[in-house]
Amino acid sequence: MQHYDETHRSFQRRTDRDGTVGTLCVLSMLKGADIQLLPSSFRAMEQDLHLTTASLAILALCQGLSCAITGPFWGNLVDAGMPRKTVLKVAVVLWGLCAISLGMVSHFYVMAFLRVLNGVALSALVPIVQSFVFDLSEPTSRGWLFGMLYFSSSIGQICTCLTVLPTSDRMFCGISGWRAACILVGVISLLVSFLVEAFIHEEPREWEPKRLGLSREVVKLRKFMEIGTFKVIIFQGVFGTIPGAAQGFTSMYFQYIGIPDTICGLIIAMRTIGDAIGGVLGGLIGDALAVRDPDYGRTCAAMFSVVMSLPFIYAVFMGIPCTSDMAMVLAGTLFLSGLLTTWPVPGCLNPVMLEIVPKRHISSAYAWDVALVFASGNTLGPLLVGYISEEFFGYKLSTLRVADMTPEARQTNAEALGKALFVSSAIPALICSLMFPLLFWTYPADRRRMLDQTESEPETDLDTERTLKPERSQTSAGGTLSERSSLLSQLWLSSLALIDVSSVSSAMIWSRSCANARQLFETCFDTLAQTVIGTQKSAARRHGVVICDVDRGTTAIPQEFLNLLQGRCYKGRFLNLLPHLHTDLLSQLRLALLRAAKDPEGPEVRSAVSAMCMRMQTGMLDLAKTVWEASRSVRAEPGTAGWLQQMEARLCCDDSESEFYKAFLNTETCLMFLAQTPGPVS
Repeated sequence: MQHYDETHRSFQRRTDRDGTVGTLCVLSMLKGADIQLLPSSFRAMEQDLHLTTASLAILALCQGLSCAITGPFWGNLVDAGMPRKTVLKVAVVLWGLCAISLGMVSHFYVMAFLRVLNGVALSALVPIVQSFVFDLSEPTSRGWLFGMLYFSSSIGQICTCLTVLPTSDRMFCGISGWRAACILVGVISLLVSFLVEAFIHEEPREWEPKRLGLSREVVKLRKFMEIGTFKVIIFQGVFGTIPGAAQGFTSMYFQYIGIPDTICGLIIAMRTIGDAIGGVLGGLIGDALAVRDPDYGRTCAAMFSVVMSLPFIYAVFMGIPCTSDMAMVLAGTLFLSGLLTTWPVPGCLNPVMLEIVPKRHISSAYAWDVALVFASGNTLGPLLVGYISEEFFGYKLSTLRVADMTPEARQTNAEALGKALFVSSAIPALICSLMFPLLFWTYPADRRRMLDQTESEPETDLDTERTLKPERSQTSAGGTLSERSSLLSQLWLSSLALIDVSSVSSAMIWSRSCANARQLFETCFDTLAQTVIGTQKSAARRHGVVICDVDRGTTAIPQEFLNLLQGRCYKGRFLNLLPHLHTDLLSQLRLALLRAAKDPEGPEVRSAVSAMCMRMQTGMLDLAKTVWEASRSVRAEPGTAGWLQQMEARLCCDDSESEFYKAFLNTETCLMFLAQTPGPVS
């Protein structure tokens, strides 16, 4: 029955995770649809409402400024303990109402106000979705998940391109096509809010209203700006987002060169398909290079992608002739551009952000990223295109349909818009490519600093600049761990506890004493729970996993320990340390012990425990050796190195499992020694 309950809980955790990831992808798809909705309607709005390119750019400006102002507010709410699900529901509902209202108004200032509210909702969505990635993925697989979110966003843009762009200037039941599209997106947003309620799952958090306040967010920003990598991400992002925002006028440019609306929508869709595939590809490449070189791998992938964007910008807006005959060439060029130039965000910037800021402040970090990067870049891009095209290249407003304009007027506007798009995209992209190499210097140091802080230092509360001291914990032998015990010591203690589990298995085979095995089993897991998670019960409930004991109910084991068993140790520091241990190792061992409690003499017990011993012996010494070599002070201490050699000799012995059992059973001396180890060892 206990095994069934554990299997059911494991299945429920996987279901909750899949439901959360799926809903986040739907939200990203909706975000992509909103991003493309206005650019796909630019030409129709110019014709219907007599808006200039500068006026259309102001609508984008309103959304960008509202993102900048309100993003940190949402981050502060989440850091104070507000459930992320609640914030997402509010944002999606507000988003939907703004889209519906936008399709029903014609006054420019009302539309600008609605874009402000839309920016408020968007500023909540982006950082919260990104913060979920931290909880749902490992450091070496975050690029893939970010890539899937990027892919989903691109799918939303594709759907908008294929449906809104060809129909934006048509009438449906007396309603303009672009208005009908806004209303439809708004209705879908309201429906998605029910998906958020049903499928988003997160651990409950304590509500701390004392953490609310603008001054706290300002303190956080000041602390964030002390991180070199964070500053590089922000400053390169300000320039790096300008080309994408400026190219919102690309569809309008294609319409002016005489490409039909339907073909124009297909061309933009091809670019977005390239973006979607490129986002996933960039995430996978970033993950692969991060495994190969954790310090420089992701930066190399991003550098290649940013540099590749420059020739594509020139080709699309300057190199390829401005004629409708080049539609297929433009489609292929834009597809390749999307495939190769979208790697930086999912493959580098987003995963890197998660590794340089404290976990509890991830939402605030992304909120400030949205405020400073998204707002400035997406504001400057459209404004630059509108201003440069009108003031420098002679763009003229026209309320006629493109087909009704004279060839000269159409050609003049096409050339002016193309040159403005090139200037507004190429110069910021060049500046961005020159700033990216700074990550080669800042990221390795910031990454190691965060790893060391996580391993050795108590959690720092950035918004109040006070340090949270961990509670004292005790070992199973009755000793007290120092308050500065490092993660290194905790990993070592975990390995000793695992060795004790292997000893339990040997004892069950040779002594055939169920009572003795149960007692040893309880002892080793008590050791693990007390030394790794200490007395912080609430933290164990929030971040731990429930493991069934033989007759004592349950024991909370932290997720880091389960990651150890799966070969994915904390923060990638001991990546793939135990390749010979299977992911189901702990559950199989638990099942064997439960069977032993019922029938200690049964053949199933002997075969199961024997298999456990063989598989655990192949991995335990590797873990012990690696942690041992990582600790100079422990290795240099007289008497302890001989203990490790004795363990190795016993483990390699071919004819005496009883000696193996005796050698590993007595770990009290090393436990007490490591309890007094002062601080971390780099």
